[in-house]
Amino acid sequence: VAWNPAQGLHLLTATNDDRDPVLRLWDVRSSTTNPLAEFRGHTSGIFSVSWCPADPSFAISCGKDNKTIFWDLYANRPVVEIY
Repeated sequence: VAWNPAQGLHLLTATNDDRDPVLRLWDVRSSTTNPLAEFRGHTSGIFSVSWCPADPSFAISCGKDNKTIFWDLYANRPVVEIY
């Protein structure tokens, strides 16, 4: 779980489940059952996620698949994948 450093009402969650490794973006003001967005790119569970402290439109995640993915949260896509 990582809270948006620029605004405390958005958070990212990551699943460690190898069957469904997904990042989810939540706005706790609007819904706690439906995420704003889902980000898929890992093939195994996700260990950690962190917001970019300089630009809250970006985040980074690391997974069991030995990938580190830099995400553009506004475009809903990975920008860079490092193996």
